[in-house]
Amino acid sequence: MSNEHTPGPWYADPGRRVTGFAVTHEGEPNPLAISLRKPANSYSKGISDAKALANARLIAAAPDLLEQLEETHAALCFTPDYIGSARYNKNADAILKARGTA
Repeated sequence: MSNEHTPGPWYADPGRRVTGFAVTHEGEPNPLAISLRKPANSYSKGISDAKALANARLIAAAPDLLEQLEETHAALCFTPDYIGSARYNKNADAILKARGTA
């Protein structure tokens, strides 16, 4: 099993509504993810259409965010104050989590 994700760009696609919003990629016929919307009820506040779409946009931005974090992390590794800092550790942990190696 591969740890490689579908490369970006991903798109939050408000036109492909299932029970929420689809996150799609041009080369994939099926959604990569679905950000669910849920009506409020007596047990839950629910998830509004606006929040579900905002979640889908964040998911769609994930490949770009990961790429930029990796590039920034690599560039800052040449800065003595960065190595071993709390920011270094948080960035490294986020990259490992995204790559499935944390």
